[in-house]
Amino acid sequence: MQGEDYRHDDKDDVFYADQNLAIYTHNLAQLVGPLEELRQQGVTLNWDFAPHPNFEEALGTSVEINVHRFAITKGGQYQDEAYQVLNELLSDEVQRLVSRNGRVSVLNNPELEVEYGADIEVLKGKTIENIFKADPRELNAENANERKITKYIGEAAADLAIRGVDVNTALRTAADKINKDLETLGKTK
Repeated sequence: MQGEDYRHDDKDDVFYADQNLAIYTHNLAQLVGPLEELRQQGVTLNWDFAPHPNFEEALGTSVEINVHRFAITKGGQYQDEAYQVLNELLSDEVQRLVSRNGRVSVLNNPELEVEYGADIEVLKGKTIENIFKADPRELNAENANERKITKYIGEAAADLAIRGVDVNTALRTAADKINKDLETLGKTK
């Protein structure tokens, strides 16, 4: 698929609607809901979980965790109550509900992995254990300039998918723009 027919910025359509995407690495929490909605609408997809690909330099690891955080502020008026809420959220009972409803538990509890997605119809019969075959990678600290230059990667993807630019040219153009911005950013510090 090349040119105008390829929707580079909406790979969800290629997976869910067109059903012609061979591998789709996606945030798990954002995958389950749409799949269940399609099932409820009578749309049948032929899919399953596979272990996440990993590379020689990081064997046995997957992608970084998509972190959702709760925080208690230092000056909060209801500190004890806030800690009680956190304690309840981290209880085995609540984390079991979380896991059974398609969210990976924060607890290191293999029982919760076995119960993952048990209350979601679209996940029944799927190879759930593949989700947990690799350990997540450590979070990387964001580079101070990362957000300023990542737009060029998106432009390269559009060049490839929509404008038919060859991969080497698209990447070279992105690298030139990134290097130019980094040079400018370095001089302005």
